[in-house]
Amino acid sequence: MAVNRDITEKVADLIKIAIPSSEIDHYASQLNTALDQVDVLQEINTESTPITAQTHGLTNIFGEDHASESLDLDDYHNNKNFRKGYFVVKKVI
Repeated sequence: MAVNRDITEKVADLIKIAIPSSEIDHYASQLNTALDQVDVLQEINTESTPITAQTHGLTNIFGEDHASESLDLDDYHNNKNFRKGYFVVKKVI
């Protein structure tokens, strides 16, 4: 499937980026190049290759969980960022 101007504009809209109209054809070309490389990879015969979930051999590399003392319920409610049963945080997105 070739990426054209309409598809490039749709992708830009989906990922919420503004692409100037003068650059849409350039990005469409770059997307086509990337998809052509994926097509090359899809031609590789991998039937005899074992399925691999990970290659480093490490298992359970996380530290042990340790229970620790938490805040008292009154401390939660006295927090200035606590409203209607929730902590209020700054907007991330």
